[in-house]
Amino acid sequence: MNSPGGKFIFWLVYLLVASCISPFEPVIVKDNPKLTVDGLITDQPGPYRITLRYSAPYVNDETVFSRYEANASVSIFDDLGNSETLSYKEYGVYETLPDFIGKVGRSYSLNIKVPNGKTYQSQPEQLRQTAAIDSVYTTYEELHGVYLRGLFSLYLDFSDPIESKDFYQWDWVHYKFEPYCLISYKYNRAVNCCGPCWSIDRCYGCIHIQSDKFYNGQKVKRIAITTIPYETKDPYFIIIKQKSLTESAYKFWQSVSEQIENAGGIFDKPPVTIKGNIVNINDPTEQVLGFFGASSIVEKSIYIPRNKIDKPPFGAFPNFQTANTCIPCSVGGGFRTDQKPVGW
Repeated sequence: MNSPGGKFIFWLVYLLVASCISPFEPVIVKDNPKLTVDGLITDQPGPYRITLRYSAPYVNDETVFSRYEANASVSIFDDLGNSETLSYKEYGVYETLPDFIGKVGRSYSLNIKVPNGKTYQSQPEQLRQTAAIDSVYTTYEELHGVYLRGLFSLYLDFSDPIESKDFYQWDWVHYKFEPYCLISYKYNRAVNCCGPCWSIDRCYGCIHIQSDKFYNGQKVKRIAITTIPYETKDPYFIIIKQKSLTESAYKFWQSVSEQIENAGGIFDKPPVTIKGNIVNINDPTEQVLGFFGASSIVEKSIYIPRNKIDKPPFGAFPNFQTANTCIPCSVGGGFRTDQKPVGW
């Protein structure tokens, strides 16, 4: 290759290969905003909330949901012809009256009319009874990390009925009593709450579903719900919710879960628009995102006594200097409440 002839052949091959490479310029097709619906009716006290948003176009620099629908007519009706009209609150959220409660055995549909004349409707979803939770318990595992000494794993047991094909979804809500409503870690100072106040942590974004395909009619044990950090010896209060799903709702959330867990490798399925159960009644070809569901819910609360671990948690919370005043609990947004949680 050091000879003049060898160099000539090398550069000739290089130029021929380079001339065969054309830059790839993908054509990005502008995508119109799509109506996105999120809502659930249950057999628990309301109010129930329906959220209407519009997705942002693909070529837009805005967030995924660019705007809310604030001028729609929204109603829920059942298979007996009863209906409930929702009132608009804010940020695309529509709400039922508190005394409107779903009933087990009834099927419910959502109807939406938007200002441009389009009407959307969901497929009927039956509100099916879910099984009772038999027990909730934890196991403790010590870690060998630097920042956390250990974790509590939370499990539940329940008995699946044999008469029907059942689908389940689980989530949880954690309440923490807050003596302080304002904290300054920089100055080691805090202001007390004027009354009872709890901060709320939820199972945000988690999709935990199962079918009874492999345990129909059996006692089901050790359904893993979540893990709880051993960061303090204070008791940890949590409410576990077990929901019923229809088969269509189960398949929808299964598709969402699979797409979220897609790692983006070359052998993964390419992302697709997941079809929900809502359609434009005059134009079934229009893509509408989201799902309107109906579920019965059973709950079970538990205090986890973290003070039974014989080793102390890592770190320590400071002893704050408190001011001679108080401020009200900042209620709103679903992150704090001044109402004592059920089971507290």
